[in-house]
Amino acid sequence: MACPYKHLININETVKMNIPKISVKKFAQRRLEWLDEITAADDVVITTRMRLSRNVMGMNFPLRLKSREANQWMERSAEAIMNSAAGKNCRHFKMAEVDELGMSVLQERRIIEGLGDTEKKDLRGVIVKSGDSACFILNDEDHLQFRSTAGGMNPQKAYKRLTTLYNSVEGKFDYSRDKNLGFYTSSPINIGSGFRLSYFCHLPALIMSGEMEQIAQKLSAASVIIRGYNGDEFYNRSNIIQFHNQATLGVSEADIIESMQHVIAETVKAEKKQRKKIVKQGNIIVKDRVSRSLAVMKNAHLLNTDELAMYHSAVRLGVDIGWIEGISGVELMRILLYGQSGHLAAITGAPLNSIEADIARALIIRDKLKLVKMV
Repeated sequence: MACPYKHLININETVKMNIPKISVKKFAQRRLEWLDEITAADDVVITTRMRLSRNVMGMNFPLRLKSREANQWMERSAEAIMNSAAGKNCRHFKMAEVDELGMSVLQERRIIEGLGDTEKKDLRGVIVKSGDSACFILNDEDHLQFRSTAGGMNPQKAYKRLTTLYNSVEGKFDYSRDKNLGFYTSSPINIGSGFRLSYFCHLPALIMSGEMEQIAQKLSAASVIIRGYNGDEFYNRSNIIQFHNQATLGVSEADIIESMQHVIAETVKAEKKQRKKIVKQGNIIVKDRVSRSLAVMKNAHLLNTDELAMYHSAVRLGVDIGWIEGISGVELMRILLYGQSGHLAAITGAPLNSIEADIARALIIRDKLKLVKMV
């Protein structure tokens, strides 16, 4: 009997889409611009992400707006953005019109982070640039958020995308600000510049060595927030850690970029030091974990998302330290993304129960890793 999921094997052979109105299936197949930017040198830092929060004068913060006011603001702001230079090659999502599957795809692509779980979800919106490297968020905790992403450790590119987005709607909105404090935000911790810079790093060696705990304590004292990949506790199966600034009051965007660059550079240095120790000592425990993880991914017929995250981390470490050949870190990141349940269901065009998703996920991964082996 032919496997019903055979057509999924090429799901990450995606195409660039410039059409404003597309289906969830086609949106899930769009290439991620930031992912294409990652190189072999980006073996620790996966992405650089930036966010600017703004609110409009004379309006309550979104959570205090009445439904009619929130709808009027979303329609007005979306129209202004879509008719600006920034609106070219954009896709506008009204959360009220996005179903559960579409929400999953947006979350897995990290376009939204928990947006669908907050109150008044239906009054929110997202406008995404082609390539998914920049977007506007409407009516979340603030009236307007500008977000950008770049592959690897690249604050220059992320900042250029952010400022391009910001400048494209210059003069269209009158932002609420104080001449001494800076920009007002719904959360007091964002008052000032309203600027957040985040780095997502793969840190398996630091976590296995126990050194990550010491680094976390040190950075916490320096007002750097550390979270897991999905905003949870930083110990997680993927070993992907998020770092972002806490202070925005009294510090400029340039100051935040400079200080965070130093933090991440030191963290990368510590991770690479631990990786060199693993290689030099021929750590049999780590090598066994890597080889077992590769064996499972190459041969499993059922694979859930928690297992994918855990085995992906070990295999990625094996690739980065030269123990595994036949695949790049970028291709492994594609597998991690397109192996998520929302993407699998979107591309098949039908809901998958947990067993069907595990079968499809395992099939895709077995095919992608056929030529991958331990050195």
